[in-house]
Amino acid sequence: CSIVADGHHVDDAMCALAIRARPRKDRMIVVSDAMAATGGPDRFELHGETIRASGGRLVNSEGSLAGAHIDLKTSVERLIAHVGLPAEDALAMATTHPRALMGFPDVSIVGQKTQDLTFIGSNEKSQHRTARNCGDNKENNSTSGRHG
Repeated sequence: CSIVADGHHVDDAMCALAIRARPRKDRMIVVSDAMAATGGPDRFELHGETIRASGGRLVNSEGSLAGAHIDLKTSVERLIAHVGLPAEDALAMATTHPRALMGFPDVSIVGQKTQDLTFIGSNEKSQHRTARNCGDNKENNSTSGRHG
C-alpha cells in the first residue's frame, strides 16, 4: 500500500490510521506525485492547463487538487513531525520497504562514496545536512549537535 503524506491528499490523522491498520508495516510505502513546480516555479502548464502552487498543494484553475507540492524527503519529515512515526519507520517507508517490494537486493554503503547522502533529523535544526558537511569540520556544518 502506498500513501502521499502531504496532508492534502490524505489528512495526517487518516494517514496515521492507514499506517497502523496495515497488518505488516513493511508493506506500507510513502510516495509523492510531485510535479514540476516542486522546488521550481510556482506555476506551469500541464496538458494546456495552468497548474499553480497554492497553500502547499498544486491546484488547477478551478482550485481542485492537481498534484503534490512536496518531495519525498519532506514527506518523510512530515511522517515524523505530523503523523507521529518514529524516524526509522518513516525513513523505511521511503527506502527499505519500496526496495524490498520491488525485489531489489539489500545493499550497504560500506565502501561506497557517501557525498550525496542526506541525513534527515527529527527537528528543524538537524535537517538539510549532507555527508559533505557532517564531518568534524564545524565551519561546514549548518547545525550543531547529533547527526539525525
